[in-house]
Amino acid sequence: MEGMEHFGIPKQEREADRLLDKQCAAPEEWIRRQEIKEAILETAEPAETSRLKGSNEVVYVKFKDGGAGVFKPEEGEDPHLRAFVEPAEFYKRERAGFLVDKFLGIGLIPTTILHTVEGRVGSMQEFIPNAKSGLEMSDEDRNGFATEFYKLGVLDFIIWNADRARYNYLATDKVHAIDNGLSFKKNIMTIPESGFLMNHKAPSDLVEHINAFFEWSEGRETLRAQLAEIISEEEVSACMHRIEFIGKLLIQHGEIDEKTVQAMLDNTLYDPQ
Repeated sequence: MEGMEHFGIPKQEREADRLLDKQCAAPEEWIRRQEIKEAILETAEPAETSRLKGSNEVVYVKFKDGGAGVFKPEEGEDPHLRAFVEPAEFYKRERAGFLVDKFLGIGLIPTTILHTVEGRVGSMQEFIPNAKSGLEMSDEDRNGFATEFYKLGVLDFIIWNADRARYNYLATDKVHAIDNGLSFKKNIMTIPESGFLMNHKAPSDLVEHINAFFEWSEGRETLRAQLAEIISEEEVSACMHRIEFIGKLLIQHGEIDEKTVQAMLDNTLYDPQ
């Protein structure tokens, strides 16, 4: 995973991660590798902190042994930012989005944990160095990430992301989906690069990973249980229904037809049953 070498991931582990981006492996393997990264992030010791720009409080945390994280404290959430998300929920949704990305093996959301920094509870996400924001990307740049944007559209539909503006994703040699705090709640979902979904074949690794998740009953139960610890049961059920809906479509047809994409954009599929 880009940037995680700063957290001491051995070179052979990083090479294996790159291979996992290109070929299907047992879902237990995806989870094991992510849990290694989560453990490293959990034990990283802060050296210094500084405030970053953001609607809620965002803190850049530099670690003593190298690398950095982005911390979003619960107490720094603006109670008037968005009416449909209560204060003290944004940081939990950052973690919930990562869990979905992790269990489905999509691999776009940087490692994100619930963490405590200087006595404050919040979310800590791996910092991606040397990245370009979506706002800085040209059309030619975006066309070079067509596969990644297809995956991003599917991911944002599944987590029902209401804030995937172009400043909420980064690009290095891959796309990184950041700022996922406005997800899962029934509101207006956005897919800014939706054109990459229209009449294109789904990436084969995405289909394979979703199919593997469908066949992994323990994983489905674990994801549901872990989500239920941080978001409402209604939101968990709706999310699981969206996984089933979009997964079956991709597995059976290998693509998302234009009518379905339009329904996604019209926000009529929050809880497809």
